[in-house]
Amino acid sequence: MEGGQSAFAEDSDVYIPLRTFASFIGFEVSYDNESKTVSLKKGDESISLSIEDGTVYAQGTEAGSTSLRFIDERVFVSQSFITQFIDKAALLVPTFGYDKEKDETFQSGMKIFTGNSATSKSGVLISSLTCNFDEPAGGEGKTVSSKYAAPQFQGFSDEEFEKSLNKTFADIIHLNEAEILERYSEAKYSADEGDAYSYENDLNFCILETGNLFEIMLEGYTYSGGAHGLESLSSYAVDVLKCKVLSLGDIFKENVDWKATLAAQMNEITKAGGDYWDSVQEIAIDSLLDDARNFYFKDDSLVIYYQPYDIAPYARGFVAFEIPKSSIAPFLADEYAA
Repeated sequence: MEGGQSAFAEDSDVYIPLRTFASFIGFEVSYDNESKTVSLKKGDESISLSIEDGTVYAQGTEAGSTSLRFIDERVFVSQSFITQFIDKAALLVPTFGYDKEKDETFQSGMKIFTGNSATSKSGVLISSLTCNFDEPAGGEGKTVSSKYAAPQFQGFSDEEFEKSLNKTFADIIHLNEAEILERYSEAKYSADEGDAYSYENDLNFCILETGNLFEIMLEGYTYSGGAHGLESLSSYAVDVLKCKVLSLGDIFKENVDWKATLAAQMNEITKAGGDYWDSVQEIAIDSLLDDARNFYFKDDSLVIYYQPYDIAPYARGFVAFEIPKSSIAPFLADEYAA
């Protein structure tokens, strides 16, 4: 995953970091500097995008155009590009932003509200609960800012599960509200003492619907000073029919030794990966916990990922092991093996 700026709203549209979302949903992403073209490829599907004028080509034929934005040498595309040209699209990416001058309840720069919404194929309505804050913290150019979003749901068959799931994500928002106000108070005090600093804490999400699964991805970025910020990724695989948030152990059959198989395959990826994998620690069998959620499905693979610093130095970034389902099919529960 890429760090820095995540999805943002501008002129009633949402712009999404192209490489982040295209890679997550299974596309290989490349860039040709000579033609100024970004290419996305997955199997027989091919999409290319001119970054000079936004023209989109599907299978080599001009198919339309999209709006582009560029931030820190990264390409952002209008959400319409995702929904129009990519089959397996993000079901919902929240819209940030509000006009505090028009908000009569505005106090201390904080607002929590339910934003845009979408209805899934299963009929569950999904909306975004969003917390925004952006205020000067004293000192030239110093600010405390936060753009936080988490999903809310309506329409699960089990109302108690729905309430519990919504509370899980609402708690994330409200904890951030308390954290950012405390940081703001600390930053103002530090500025008064002549030691001004900036603080940024963002969280964005997308949801992919695959069969009976919602795959909810929360992508975070925190900067509290120093040479770089810190990225984070968390995921929730929700079985809509079972009304259950799945953990790693749930996707495997009972009484099979899936941990040893996964550890062996992950360590084989490390050994065969060359210099890029040299800094990654060996995966111990007992480190694969039944209740872990650091996984998601990507096309025909199971991806198990680790945060920066977890099993490799920061410079290595996220470590993701992509394991073909075919290699672990005997161990997967039938409903997750397809």
